[in-house]
Amino acid sequence: MIPVRNFVFKNPNWRPKVLITHSDVPEAGIKLLREKCEVTICETTERAELLEKCKGMDGIYWATHNKLDAEALDAAGPQLKSLSTMSVGIDYVDLAEVKRRKIPLGYTPTVLNDAVADIGVGLALAAARRFHEGRSKIESSEWEKRPQWLLGQEIRDSTVGIVGFGGIGQTIAKRLNGFDVGQFLYCGHNKKPEAEKFNA
Repeated sequence: MIPVRNFVFKNPNWRPKVLITHSDVPEAGIKLLREKCEVTICETTERAELLEKCKGMDGIYWATHNKLDAEALDAAGPQLKSLSTMSVGIDYVDLAEVKRRKIPLGYTPTVLNDAVADIGVGLALAAARRFHEGRSKIESSEWEKRPQWLLGQEIRDSTVGIVGFGGIGQTIAKRLNGFDVGQFLYCGHNKKPEAEKFNA
């Protein structure tokens, strides 16, 4: 969320103006902001609405993958003091422009590690054991009574490749370690010392 500590309360009656750019944000967070701030919420993610509602804001909670660039920062104005996103990746943010304007930017680099790892491991198991094919056959009464049918393959002793070995990649490896994987391989921009504990 928007770090309220970035705002200087010179006037005790002054309440910073904060824009939330998406209506699908947890109500608990909005409630916290409303205790100290004047909050506006965008009802759509149309760029024209975002740029219009940015005007005069002191803080923006950019909860969309719409470009956060010079145009958006200009629309907000020079009084903008704080930005925050609701994502791990920030490739839609013009970081050079945000830094040039010296506006603090908050984001959530580790918050989705567990959720993404769970889904990744679930999909790997489902693919290896052919869950979707089996479920489809059962639903259409096409079950074949033979021992090797839809057997799939084991995760145990297999080689697992992970593209990148950041927080999510490491969390996936941690989950799969319990399946007695034979070997982990990974690729990335540089060597990760954390990979040694997984023999990757």
